[in-house]
Parts: sequence; C-alpha cells; structure tokens
Amino acid sequence: MKRVPVHQVAGMLAIVFCLVVSAQAAPQAVPTPPIVPTSGAGFQTLAAFTLPPTFYVGDHVELRIRLKVNDTNLRAPATMPSDQWIQIDSISITHAKDYSVLHIFFVSFAPGQRAIPEINLGGIILRGIKITATSLASEGRTRLTDPKGQIALPGTTLILGIAVALLIGIPLAFVLLFRRFRYALAAFVEKRRARRPWRQLSRALDALASERPPLNSRRFYITLADELRRYLSQKFGTDFRSVTAREFKTAARTASVEAGAAEGLSAVMSFGELVKFAGTQAGDDVLRSDLARVREIVEGIEETAERELRARQLQERAAGRTVSGVGGTAASGMTRGDEEQGR
Repeated sequence: MKRVPVHQVAGMLAIVFCLVVSAQAAPQAVPTPPIVPTSGAGFQTLAAFTLPPTFYVGDHVELRIRLKVNDTNLRAPATMPSDQWIQIDSISITHAKDYSVLHIFFVSFAPGQRAIPEINLGGIILRGIKITATSLASEGRTRLTDPKGQIALPGTTLILGIAVALLIGIPLAFVLLFRRFRYALAAFVEKRRARRPWRQLSRALDALASERPPLNSRRFYITLADELRRYLSQKFGTDFRSVTAREFKTAARTASVEAGAAEGLSAVMSFGELVKFAGTQAGDDVLRSDLARVREIVEGIEETAERELRARQLQERAAGRTVSGVGGTAASGMTRGDEEQGR
C-alpha cells in the first residue's frame, strides 16, 4: 500500500480545518429569489434569478428575467429608471428562439425587500419586480469578523516540497561532490600552469613562421634560441640562458629531456651559433625546417610531461592527498620560472 507523504496529509487536514471553522463562524444566508409578475400585458415570465443568488448592500448584481412576449420588438430604455435606494447601471435584451432575456445590472443601497422602479421596454412595461438585499446587520453580525488565516494556494505543497528538497539536496550534493570537484579543479589548474611555457613558446614560433621571405637568418636564430632557452628554463627549472651550444645537449639530458629530443634541439642550437657568429648562410627552407623541427620536438616533450603529470595525479588522488605543485619532474622548475617572469 502506497504511503501518503506526511506533509501532504498535514496540508489537507489544515485546509479541511479552515473550511470547517469558517463555515461555523460565518453561516451562509439563505438566498431569496426575486419576485416578478408571472404575466402581464403582452408577456409571460418564464424564470427570474439574480447573480449572485445572495447579495449584500453595495454589491454589483445582475437580475435576469426570461420573458415570452407576443411582440419581439423590445428595446432597452434610453434612460435608466432611478430611485434613492437603487442604482441601475444598464439594461439590455438578448433574444433566443422562443423567449427573450432581460439583463438588469444594479447596485442596492438598502437592505430588505424592495420594488424596482417600473421599466418600459417599448412594447411592455414591467412593474412590481422585487428584490431582497441582505446586510450584515440583518444577520446579527454587528461587527466585521477578524481576517481568516492564509489558505494554501494550489501548488503550494509542491513548491514547498521542491524548496525543502533544494535546501537539503544542494548542501548534501556539495559535501558529496566537493572532494571530486576539488581534485578535478586542482588537476585542471596544475595542467594549465604546466603548459604555460609551451603556450608562450608556441606564440613565438608562430610569429617567426608568419614573417615574409626573405628571412634574416641571423635574427631568426637569435630569436629562436632565446625563446627556446626561456621555455626550457621555465619548464625544467634549469638555467639554460647561460648554457653554451656545446653544453646544451648535456644540460637537456640532465633536465630529463629524452635523448632524441636533446640531440635534435642541440643540433638546431649548434647550427644557429654558426649562423650568428661564423656567418654561415641559411636559406628560407632551412630556417622553416628548423622551426618545424623545434615545434615537433617540444610537442613531444609536452606529451611526455602531460603523461607523467596525469600518472602522478592519479597516484595522489588514490592516496587521498591534495594535488599541489606544478607537474611531474618540472614542479620546482615552474616555481622558478614564475619567479623569473615576475622579475
């Protein structure tokens, strides 16, 4: 058997209680139908009623009278009948197949039963129509009742349920997902910091590649060597700015650069020294070939460093430690590179 939620039961009981109390505290007045002549010269009354059936002094009310008339050329009066106790706002006539409907809209200012002034509809004259207006005093209610409590509107239970679920669910979800989110955010930040030197070098290589031929080979290798030394210094924490071309390969291997990558970068640096200081000539095709070679080697270094970083992050996450540092073998190097950038 399906159990009804407690909050729904409580809400329904509260609504029933309010309805019972209000029904006991304010008994409804018995509707008094209007009194209309059953027939007259040229017409017969079929039905008569007011909307609402029970009304009070000052209420806007509609009186509907269904008439069966011999002459269908009825017309509403141009001037509304008037009296001190009543205000007739409008009178209109609608026609059906076998009868006509008279609509009288009025406001009564006096309690009790009173007769509406006669109404001339052209072919017929209606007299003796009596209506009864109720007042609070006539019901024995000499003072206004206190305001009733707020009754829940449709959908209130659903809205309250959703609000409670959000108030409980959001903090609970945050607690459950905080650890995973913390590791993911730390890993993202660490990966982005580790790739910062490569982004700077990549922009410099793009700038060299975008130069129009003929290229100045000496200026080309000066820029390429400076940017490459800066990248390696920031990436591995070793000062490559003071390393000579002959020492370049050894320094790269000491910084954990793979043998093939170290050999390739050393070759480019050595050839660049010949161009800068020995006057060796290099065509545009050689310059662009070295540029592509450096980009390919550095991309390989970045892929290796990223794999090492990911493996270390998985180990730290499994061990429950907070991810910190900058990445793989280049953790201390990133810190030094950031300090150099700040200077």
